[in-house]
Amino acid sequence: MELVKIAADRRNVNMIAKTIESPGLAPAGYGIAELLYLLGCYDTPSTRKSADALMLQWPSGSEDMRVAGTSSLLARQQLKIEGDELVPTGLALALAYALGNATRWTSVSFLSDDEPQGAVFIQAPDLAAFLQPRGLGGWFAQVQMPSLSVAGTLAQARCGALFQSCQWKSGIFIEH
Repeated sequence: MELVKIAADRRNVNMIAKTIESPGLAPAGYGIAELLYLLGCYDTPSTRKSADALMLQWPSGSEDMRVAGTSSLLARQQLKIEGDELVPTGLALALAYALGNATRWTSVSFLSDDEPQGAVFIQAPDLAAFLQPRGLGGWFAQVQMPSLSVAGTLAQARCGALFQSCQWKSGIFIEH
């Protein structure tokens, strides 16, 4: 099976927008192998910057990681087989687009009484992704239309609307 390089054309952006606006598109967690697979869907300068923002080594150079990411995304029905090609679907499609077409990367630190937490806000034309680290190098991801600003996203996170683990009380630090 071949990895599909997704074209950033208007048809795909419209399909991604419909995916984001569909009810029930909840945040999901992605492991390192899955993220490396999604980064491989686009071959752009944004890919490396997105990998750096997520602290991932890109390109991974590991066939085993690519196969693990493929297998995991297929098992979770976030990849579909079309002929002899694999195509991301749903949140995975939107996240791949954001990672491969990003124009702005914002690192956010949540300061709390317990321990600091971080997040990355990745903005691409037509959509944005908000990612929060989880265990073992994975990330929780939520993709949204860009009409919600970084501040709006943080307000939702503070209220628990995006991620249950974003329970920060003291303040934030933002770095572009």
